[in-house]
Amino acid sequence: ENASLENIITKYILFIEKVFPKMKASVLRIKNNCIENLASPSLPKEYINAINGLEIGENRGSCGTAAYTKETIIVEDIQNDVRWADYKEIAKQFNLAACWSQPIFNVRKEVIATFANYYHQKRKPNQWEKYFIDRSHKLLSMIFNKFEYIDNLKISNDKFKFVNNLTNDAIYEWDLKDKTIIWGEGFERIFKHKYSPNIKHPDAHWNSLTHPLDLTRIQKELNIFLADPNFSIRSEL
Repeated sequence: ENASLENIITKYILFIEKVFPKMKASVLRIKNNCIENLASPSLPKEYINAINGLEIGENRGSCGTAAYTKETIIVEDIQNDVRWADYKEIAKQFNLAACWSQPIFNVRKEVIATFANYYHQKRKPNQWEKYFIDRSHKLLSMIFNKFEYIDNLKISNDKFKFVNNLTNDAIYEWDLKDKTIIWGEGFERIFKHKYSPNIKHPDAHWNSLTHPLDLTRIQKELNIFLADPNFSIRSEL
């Protein structure tokens, strides 16, 4: 069963909060320079709704500032920190006294989320908390980047399928190293060959689909090309 990014991060946050019972953790996504709640299972919904959609920037709370400056922001006392000047009343309403936030980066070094830790008491992290939060931050970064990779791969595959559905060209992919062949619907429509992912010897299967009179010539051309990809087959044969 495929798990969503939100479900995985929510479960991890609940685990963190068991290790640190006084902590309320939160992960916010950054979209169009604004914060968007992804997973904050223990924070009041009214508070999340109040900050959802706020633009990042200097002195925009711990998360907004961390996302903007690309630096870890440690706020020990929300009520007396300039970075919370515009939001301290909403924090006071829900008894949030301290907030530490770290930016989460993708592989292109862009801030895509923040990882925040709230407390009802004014305080800064001790050495054990710093270590655990840093490890958690690294793990969350890996999770985000893994999901981004999967999303990009899905988009690429969807585009490939879309092109194959629209074109009359015979588009295929032949991995000579791994000896795998993938072809699209256009290939099947033109040549009427059904693709099966369970073919044990795809190269032999490919040869079986080639006309016997062409097989020797094609195999010779392929061997020449593999020996020198820059070799112009048609001009030499």
